[in-house]
Amino acid sequence: MFFLKSKSRVNNLDNTLRNFLSFMLSNYQKYSDKLSSEYSKKERYNFIYNCALNTIDEYIANKRYQKKLSFTTKNITDLFKENFILRQFERNDISVDISPETSKIIDEFKYLKEELSNTDKNYIMKNVNDIIASTV
Repeated sequence: MFFLKSKSRVNNLDNTLRNFLSFMLSNYQKYSDKLSSEYSKKERYNFIYNCALNTIDEYIANKRYQKKLSFTTKNITDLFKENFILRQFERNDISVDISPETSKIIDEFKYLKEELSNTDKNYIMKNVNDIIASTV
């Protein structure tokens, strides 16, 4: 019984990360535009990517993903917004025990470092959905 409960939390985490990635893909250009024009586009995308990873690390370390999916998605996006305002751009990797599938989803965030077309964004989200579907 405990295994099922734990698996449910992981799936909730994976779904939350999927939703967060969707939010980031939809809004990363907007956040890039908020950064100083003194930085190159590549540097700004790197800052946003690192901020997103910091947000994920902090979110997982605080185990905020144990609530309903709609709340957890709001929690992680609000946490990102806070970290962005605080300019948390340097990655502080927090060692956490996560599933291989969750790790693969987090790996998909690397595309935030690039300029993406809508087709690229759809492909990334398809990859994430495939990862999540493989765990069910």
